[in-house]
Amino acid sequence: MLWRFDRPGSGFIGNLAVANGVLYLVSTVEEGPGEPPASALYVLDAETGEVLLRDASLPRAISSPVISRGRIFVGFGNAAVDALRVDMAGGLVCFSPAAPGL
Repeated sequence: MLWRFDRPGSGFIGNLAVANGVLYLVSTVEEGPGEPPASALYVLDAETGEVLLRDASLPRAISSPVISRGRIFVGFGNAAVDALRVDMAGGLVCFSPAAPGL
């Protein structure tokens, strides 16, 4: 085994996505009483397993991440598919569905 990534108490949602040596996965987030369901997107170095980014500001995901043209697409339980881009300096950038080029 080269490396292992564990999330005790939180399951992964769907499959993993890999593009350009980077692995993307979505995990459930433990929410407290009265908090809405949430998800976290993890971005890992596929060779080392190092966590490059964790963003737990997402609503409850219901699909695996899909990578296309530099964007990460994830389906959420609010009947939406959001297009995200990783900005290592500032986290995730969400693209509006009406944005040109989508």
